[in-house]
This record gives sequence, structure tokens and C-alpha cells, in this order.
Amino acid sequence: MVLAALPGTVFAVSDTAGEASASLTPMEETSLDDIASDVAKQVLRGNREKDGKLEIESAPEYDENDEVEIIVVVDDATADPNSRSQIRALLRRQDQAAAKIYAKAMDGKRVEREHQYTTLLNGFSATVTYGQYKKIRELDCVESVFLSPTFELIPTTANSNQMIGGGLYNTTGFNGEGMTIAILDIGVDMSHEIFKKAPESPSLTQEKLQSLLEQYDFQAEDIVSGLSVSDLYNSAKIPFQFDYGDKDKDGAPGTKSNHGTHVASTAAGNTGVNDAVMGVAPQAQILNMNVFKSSGGAAYSDILCALEDCILLGADVANLSLGSDCGYIDYDTEDEWTKNLLAVFQRVGESGVSLAVAAGNAYSAAYGDAFGGKALASNPDYGLVSEPSTYGESLSVA
Repeated sequence: MVLAALPGTVFAVSDTAGEASASLTPMEETSLDDIASDVAKQVLRGNREKDGKLEIESAPEYDENDEVEIIVVVDDATADPNSRSQIRALLRRQDQAAAKIYAKAMDGKRVEREHQYTTLLNGFSATVTYGQYKKIRELDCVESVFLSPTFELIPTTANSNQMIGGGLYNTTGFNGEGMTIAILDIGVDMSHEIFKKAPESPSLTQEKLQSLLEQYDFQAEDIVSGLSVSDLYNSAKIPFQFDYGDKDKDGAPGTKSNHGTHVASTAAGNTGVNDAVMGVAPQAQILNMNVFKSSGGAAYSDILCALEDCILLGADVANLSLGSDCGYIDYDTEDEWTKNLLAVFQRVGESGVSLAVAAGNAYSAAYGDAFGGKALASNPDYGLVSEPSTYGESLSVA
């Protein structure tokens, strides 16, 4: 965060001002230290006062028996999804690591791996007790272990369309022909009229999806066994749909929220449906990847699954309108989570998928602060960028 010092204001006092001049004294210049102190107070949203002083909340506390979801990274290797031998080699390493974890840290309980990753990282997710998690961190059979964070939805407010003569038009000169946009969100209403019109030149057909399913092992197939192309293919506009959050075949949002539908229509909604609504890339196809649980929140472990499938599907763009306003820190592991996220985002970009992640348009500088929701006059205009939008060379901020 860059803080600009506000220049002090000095009142010039004339000799003829009489006694009134005695009450006018120069205003003190506002220093960077002063502003930084104000900012520190301003961002203590919801923190309690103790002995008249504001205190920053400490790291989350867990009991030894509390269940937590973790990501175990075995080593820094990754596999080419086209190489079955590389994938098998990484899975063997994961089996070996899981066996050692079982023997040394699980108190006689099996390691129930929920997701296994080979494209973006060599590792797996699992739900264990906090006490087991601490033991796993001490083992030398894994490179790193961290708590899997959960992200919330962030509203999307901008697009590049303009109102011209009473209608909404795309002014970029591009319409998304032949492109696929993965919407990692809370699900898309696939029956909505804004998605009914088929693209003129779709790149992902039902036949191509069938070929990809035969060629690769999708995370979706591991989550729900026996998936067929008819389970995943919805239409020429939405040629892939799946619910990674609730782990079922229906990627629709249900009654959870219309946020995913809003984001998808902003990205690739059809023209000719409503004069006031159209997508930035109306000829693009939509990959509907629901990563939110019905109970709320999108787990990093599920987002990883969707991102690996994005690569297998050849997605051009992956849109994540989600994040944590003040970021996430794994206090126990010297922030191994951040290091891993950076590596994952870089690998996504190297695969050819462009990431668009919300920068934090849900955040207001004065929201819920310690001053009754009022911004400080000394520095009224600032905010915080959300995580995970702060990481990755391939990242564009939405």
C-alpha cells in the first residue's frame, strides 16, 4: 500500500491582524507515520477495545480435535496431463507419503484423501484433526502442509460495454469467437435466455468433450464416478458444467445465488436478448464450474480441482470472482499457503489459461471500522486488495 502524505497548511498572519492573529497557529504537517497510524486504526474492523486500546485479532485458535481441511504437497514436481507415466509416478509418491503419514501422524486412522492433484501440484487434500495436522507438518516425507482456506463471493461491477443510442454495444471490436471462459463461481442458470443462442464457431463440441474424457482423467470423474459426456455437456453455449463444491453432476446454483449467472452473462451473454444486457464476448462458450458449497464458501481444494480441469478442457480464461478481503495467512507454516498459490497460478498461466480474479470490489475503506463507518480525513481514500488476486504472473485483476 502506498500512502501519500498530505501537505500541511500554513496560515500567513499579517502584522495588522491585531489580537486575532494570536489565535491562528500553523497547522502541523501530516507525516507518513501519522497516516500509517491512522490507517492501522481504520482497518481494525470489528476488533475489541481493551484498556482503551484497540487490539489486532490473534491467529485463529483450534482445539486438538477440531477437524480442518489441509493440502499436502509431496514435492515440487508436476505431471504433463498427456503423460500417463508421469501421472502414475506422482500418484505413487503420494501413496508413499500417505503411508508414512498414516504410520507416524494419524493415530491408527486412515488418511482419507479427498482430492489428488498432479497437474498444478503433486499432492492431495484431506480432512484431519488439528492435532494430526500439526504432526504431519513435522514429517520429512512431504514438502509442505497448510490449512486450505475458504473464499467468499465478490460482486462484479464492471464491463467494457457502453450504452449507445439506447442500446448496449460491445466497443472492443472482439466478440470471443472460438474462445472458452471458465466461470469458477456459485453456478450458472443454464436455462436463462441469455445463454440460449449457440455460438457461430464453438471450439468445444460434444464430440470433442467425449474425446477429452477418453484422453484425460478429469477431477470431475474422480469426484463422481461413471460420469459420461451427457452428464457434463449442457449446450453449445455451455459445453461443460459440474458442481465441484457439492460434488454432484448439477452445476446450477439452485437457490444459492444468481452471482454466477451475473458473472457469466457479463463475460459471454448473448446479444439480441435484451437491449440493455449483453456480454463482453458474446460468441464465447462458458464452462460452468460451480466451486461453492451449498453451506457457503469455496474451498481452495475444490478450486484446485476446477483449475486442473480447466487445463484439460483447454480453457482460454478462468474467471474467479471470489476472495478474502484482507488475505489469508497460515500462521502455523510460515505461510506455505501463499507460496503454493503463487506456484499454482504461475503454472496455470504457463498452461495457456489466463486468470481473471476479483481485486476486492466488495471492500469499502470505512466499512465496519472502529470509527462508526466513517473514513479518516487524513487519509480517506484507500483499500485492500483481496487474496488470491494478488498472486501470479498470469493474473489479470478484474
